[in-house]
Amino acid sequence: MKKITFLILTTFSSVFSFGQNVPKTLLWEVSKPGIPHKSYMFATFHEVNPAFFLSLTNTVEKLNAAKVVYLEQLFNGKNDTTGTGRISTWNTQKWHKAMTPEQENIFRDFVSKAEDISYYQLPPLPLFLTIFRIYGQNFCDTSYTGTSREIMDGYIEKLALKNEQTVLPLDGNQLNIIEESSRNMHQSKDSLLTASSVDLMKKMLADDDSECNFINDYKQFNLNYQFDTEISKMGFPPQFVLDRNNKWVAILDKSFKVSQCFVAVGLRHFFYKEGLVQQLIRLGYEVKPVPAR
Repeated sequence: MKKITFLILTTFSSVFSFGQNVPKTLLWEVSKPGIPHKSYMFATFHEVNPAFFLSLTNTVEKLNAAKVVYLEQLFNGKNDTTGTGRISTWNTQKWHKAMTPEQENIFRDFVSKAEDISYYQLPPLPLFLTIFRIYGQNFCDTSYTGTSREIMDGYIEKLALKNEQTVLPLDGNQLNIIEESSRNMHQSKDSLLTASSVDLMKKMLADDDSECNFINDYKQFNLNYQFDTEISKMGFPPQFVLDRNNKWVAILDKSFKVSQCFVAVGLRHFFYKEGLVQQLIRLGYEVKPVPAR
């Protein structure tokens, strides 16, 4: 595959049309007539070194000033444990049926080098999420040092807890969301996820970082938010993005009215007509981009 075309990578493009869709920031100010305070939303990238967040001086300032901090889930505190919290497992027989002989060889070589056969137990969606994170953290973001692979969202939570701020999750158990999305995935999407995962495995085996532009695009604020695109055209499972956006907007609408909030969630939740930005605007909020640093 020349391009990885699913999930996170679909939100990036090497060609940008500057304007509303490319505001050159990761930070959004939220206000509304009749509400005396302003809240802020920050687009995180789970696979980028958390130290990058500290370089965003204006963003850190807005985090420190907030009364309530919202994250997708809690990493350092007690989270919602409802549901199974487990992913259905696959095996080598299922993967044999799902892959071409060439893909099988690459998969086998990757597992051998990693010395970890548990990759065979992951269905296509969890496998892609796992492989994408490994590729992003081990091959793309070279600012990581040592063995620490903390994600940005967990780091932001630690800062908020140190400030003794109220930290709340927007999701319950995220493993349940991944499980449901994976279970309801159409076979064609499974095939695409498999191909994308194997392509990344092949690149890692060859020490190939040619798909790493998305990290630099994020750090340079070159995100095309595609506000004029319907999310249904992007191929995301509804449970994975759209349903969560709808639930989160209802929660945030209530909280923004009573508290000065700082919201830090994955960048793909800001994109498209049904993203947080556009949904809040339709509810009467002014949501405008402000400098991240």
